[in-house]
Amino acid sequence: MRNRTIGGAGRTRTGALLAGLLAACGASQKPDATEGAAVDASGSSASAAPDASTMEWSKMSFDERVAHMQRAVAPKMQPIFTDLDAERYAKLTCGHCHGAGARERGFAMPSPDLAPVDPTDDFARARAEDPPMVEMMMKRMVPEMAASIGVDPYDPATGEGLGCFACHPRAS
Repeated sequence: MRNRTIGGAGRTRTGALLAGLLAACGASQKPDATEGAAVDASGSSASAAPDASTMEWSKMSFDERVAHMQRAVAPKMQPIFTDLDAERYAKLTCGHCHGAGARERGFAMPSPDLAPVDPTDDFARARAEDPPMVEMMMKRMVPEMAASIGVDPYDPATGEGLGCFACHPRAS
């Protein structure tokens, strides 16, 4: 069974799932898990990451979440971001999403380094400032991220699922 809401308008049932997602990318002391570490786009590793389609994210141990982020999620995110801007995202790092000082903040999300977004006007400001980024986030990144951790993407009709506010602060 999929968890329903992470960073959507409802923000119900975010607890353990979101906390694990936020911490998994960089809280390990291993060098390849730090906020500045580059993603290994090959996804190869001696130990296999758990499969979020068969193991609920919220039930994964911290180490399983780290492995899953490094070996399953990050390699799927890398081409999505490089398709948008190959130079800027040539080496996608944990810091791209979690922000500077993520370790000191306990990898808490939303990240203060990501642009705040305002959904009240259907993201008009964000769409005006960077239309390709908004389209990539809504059509590719959010659905792939949700699938990668075994949750549903945000559904405006229900107000449930993984959405913008799992990562971005809400504009005031």
